[in-house]
Amino acid sequence: MAFNEILGDRLPKVQQLNDKRKRQIKKLVAELHEPTIEAVRAYFETFSESANSFYFGDNKRGWRASFDYLLRSDTLTKTREGAL
Repeated sequence: MAFNEILGDRLPKVQQLNDKRKRQIKKLVAELHEPTIEAVRAYFETFSESANSFYFGDNKRGWRASFDYLLRSDTLTKTREGAL
């Protein structure tokens, strides 16, 4: 899975794809410039390279972004706009 390959060493790995996640993936893919696995990989890579350390646990609560967080439309928009 692209998420685990790209971000699995920094964020919690995806263990299963349930129906809710499958629906979220379809929605995310529809929002990408191209609905391809390469575009999904590029999104995860861009997030990995541009997100500040807060998203990887460098905060007072120890919170880290998750797969579900990256599936959110607003996270995609923030990544595109460099607002992470």
